[in-house]
This record gives sequence, structure tokens and C-alpha cells, in this order.
Amino acid sequence: MMMFTLAIVFSLALAVNGVGFNITLYSGLDQTGASLLLLEPNHDLGTIGFEDVTKSICGYGAWLLYEDPNYSDGQFTHLLVTPFYACENLPDTRQDKVSSVRFIGTGNFYNEVLTLYEHPEGAGGEYLVVRDEDNLFNFNDVTSTVAVTGNSSWTLYHDQYYEGSSVCVVPSNIENSDVFFGYFSIDDLGFQNDQVSSVRKGCFSADIKYFEF
Repeated sequence: MMMFTLAIVFSLALAVNGVGFNITLYSGLDQTGASLLLLEPNHDLGTIGFEDVTKSICGYGAWLLYEDPNYSDGQFTHLLVTPFYACENLPDTRQDKVSSVRFIGTGNFYNEVLTLYEHPEGAGGEYLVVRDEDNLFNFNDVTSTVAVTGNSSWTLYHDQYYEGSSVCVVPSNIENSDVFFGYFSIDDLGFQNDQVSSVRKGCFSADIKYFEF
């Protein structure tokens, strides 16, 4: 069974607002051993000799760490969300198993972006939305996971052209920051898997879902 743990890390030690998302992977616990700094997604850490070695991480932003290459849906997806630079050890069951890494959205918390993912737990293909889309075309009836950056709600529709059943997803403010974030499974939104066909920026549905940390 797929396992997912939302790892929200808060730290007031060093604010890096305005800096692009970044993450450092470490081969040892407590940020020791060999390290790899990533400023952009990497679909296969094996190509640079860092597959299945990560035990701890440090970073800023919203990142998804996958067990398998190519952001595939393996046994887990590890989510790091922090508006401040912060560090953590991965859970025992996830150490030495990370094979691909990517950030959520555009790599900036303040850009108002809806990111749609093909598979559960943010796996598979992704589609970034920055404005109303009355037809998702190649991503029509594909979405299984939804992520939100920026302080804007979004409305998802079952049918094209903003028709059919709908739900509004609202990000939440991360405590002690001016950052907003949301992460939702389509199942939790009352939609069946692979049924989102159009989206609008803003809240236009009576069915409203707030993200909870």
C-alpha cells in the first residue's frame, strides 16, 4: 500500500525569503557525509551517483522526494515544506531510498500556481496552471494530486468549460511566515481519480476545502 507522510519542517533560524527553492541531500544522518545541492529538479539521481544514499536533508521551499527515478509512484513520496531554511533526518524506512527529487510549482512560494500531478502522492507527470484553463487538453481527466503555492484559491471542475461538479481548494498560511501552501489528494476532495477537466483561479464553488498542516 502506498505510504505518505507530510513532513512539515519549521525553523526560525535563517529566513531566506526571496531566494529560490534549494535542497541539500546528505549521505549521513544529521547532515553529515557526502552532500548534493540541488537548485532544480533531478529525475534520476543515479546519473550523478547519488541514488539510494540520502539519509538527511536541509533546504528551503516545497520539495517532493521519490523512491523511484522519474518521479514515479514507488512506496513513498516524502514532502518537505518549509518557508525557512531547515534540516531533518529522513524516517528510517526512507533512508537510502531516494532516487529523484523535484520542487513544487515554479520554485517560488510567492508565485500563485496550481500544480496538477498525474498520480497519487505527487508522482508522475505534472501540469502547472497560472490562470483559468477551460480545457486541460492533454491533462484532461488525469489529475490525482493537487498542490498550491501563493495566496490564491483555485476551483476544480469535473467537466470542461467550468461545468459539472466542482470544489474550491484553499491554501493555508504557514505559521510565523507570509507563505501560503496547499497539498490535496483528489480522493480527499470528493472527486474520483482522474476526473478534473478545467480549473479557475479563485473560489467559485460551494464546496470549499482548506489545507491543514
